[in-house]
Amino acid sequence: MACLDTELLVEFLRGDARAISLIERIAAEEGSACTTAVNAYELLKGALISSRPEANLKRVVQLLGGLEVIPLTAEVSRAAAEVLAALRSKGRSIGEFDILIAGMVMERGETLVSRDDDFSSVRGLERARW
Repeated sequence: MACLDTELLVEFLRGDARAISLIERIAAEEGSACTTAVNAYELLKGALISSRPEANLKRVVQLLGGLEVIPLTAEVSRAAAEVLAALRSKGRSIGEFDILIAGMVMERGETLVSRDDDFSSVRGLERARW
């Protein structure tokens, strides 16, 4: 299953034709898509601090209602900690949210659909660049 990253979902909400087409194609081919609890937080936070919080929150909630949201569990936390340890052993680092997202996606064996180049340093993360 494709796991949709925040920037793809934001572009979808903004009406970007490429993002809309991609998400529609994923839904048609796979039957469903997912995102993570961290991505959901980022979307909800963005909606609530925007200049139009009520309207944006409604759109985000509707979008999230159509996606499976991968929860943060003890197993996912362990996978994320392993991502952090592996990066540090190579002298690398990425943001904590990205580490959590990578752990969630890897624990579930999903493919992350993202343009965020930080994820390219995470060994073993299946990623589809859009």
